[in-house]
Amino acid sequence: MPKLIAQMIVRNEDQRFLKEVLGRIMEWVDVLIVLDDKSTDTTPDICKSFPKVQFHESPFPNSMFGVDESKLRGFLWELVRKEAKEGDWIVSIDADEVFEDNFAVEARKLMELKDVDWVNFKLCDM
Repeated sequence: MPKLIAQMIVRNEDQRFLKEVLGRIMEWVDVLIVLDDKSTDTTPDICKSFPKVQFHESPFPNSMFGVDESKLRGFLWELVRKEAKEGDWIVSIDADEVFEDNFAVEARKLMELKDVDWVNFKLCDM
């Protein structure tokens, strides 16, 4: 069975929704690859406390999110490429996003389809 891999960039998320989001992700993901962009709070500790998280620190000397986000995303993508095998599915998610409760079941159903290789979700800002 293919793996469902999630990827996420975080920075100073400990006072926001990180624990809730990670808790929900653990319900449906096989691996979560997290790239920390120079957090100065307890975000790294929170991430490392979840068993399916592969935690990585940014290789850049300073936070890159407001400077060159594409470099961060490119580095994260290379980490994901090292983990993913042919047939695995990858979900990109932010530290303040949650999927509806039935996502785990529906995602696995989609992964079983033989003629689908990507799925697009509409963003709903509340």
